[in-house]
Amino acid sequence: MRKFRGPVSTRQWVWRLSPEDQEVFYQFGKLHWAASGLETLAVYWNYRKISLLDGSRLVELESGRSDLAYLVGYYRFLEKMGLVGLR
Repeated sequence: MRKFRGPVSTRQWVWRLSPEDQEVFYQFGKLHWAASGLETLAVYWNYRKISLLDGSRLVELESGRSDLAYLVGYYRFLEKMGLVGLR
């Protein structure tokens, strides 16, 4: 469940993570560089409180690309930043 309005820019929130988590976040982004942009689409689709799996499928229909592992990891970071609540 989203706890904010609109798309999120993680730049203003990453500093709230521990230094270790910040490094993991940046390395995670490098590892999944080809998935860049999917997170924005997923956040838009998940405003309906649908599952991340269903959101990932909608993202794939819209963009032609999918990386569920990236989206799960990204949402875990959003949860650590206090921007979403995972069930």
